[in-house]
Amino acid sequence: MKIRQVLDVARAVFSLGHIRYRISAIGYGMHEHVVWRFRMAHGRNLRVHPSASIRNPQNISVGDNSHINMYCSVWAGEDSKITLGDNLLMGPSVQIHAGRHGTRAGEPMTGQPRIFEDVKIGNDVWLCGGCIITGGVTIADGVIVAANAVVTKDVLEPEAIVAGVPAKVIGKRKP
Repeated sequence: MKIRQVLDVARAVFSLGHIRYRISAIGYGMHEHVVWRFRMAHGRNLRVHPSASIRNPQNISVGDNSHINMYCSVWAGEDSKITLGDNLLMGPSVQIHAGRHGTRAGEPMTGQPRIFEDVKIGNDVWLCGGCIITGGVTIADGVIVAANAVVTKDVLEPEAIVAGVPAKVIGKRKP
């Protein structure tokens, strides 16, 4: 490496911009992986993968023996709650969103008012990998949501199996 390249690297490493970037990265890491754990109500034996993304943890409650897997998003809104029951199993990349943007024509999407709706998921529910649960949805106890299903309406039948986009009941769990 030439002396000029070494000086360029040294100048960059000790620059104010690099220091700001490192401080910002540490703050982001703390926000994403540590701080929310002190603000979310949860029962015993909660397991959350380090890659999971949690938003508005003060509006989220999780029951006993539940698992939030890798790359899952559990995003409560500022004015909406997410309630997850006991023995919940979330496969990888599950998304639960209790808020969304408005969709009025003629107004930029980024300027639309937010719409907040609670999400309630019962006990002993399995959310298979890649499924999406939208705001305003209630899921009964014992339900299985198939991989990549999109749940936009309540699933009130206990032990139901739902699949598809949008998700519909396709069966029932067998003893």
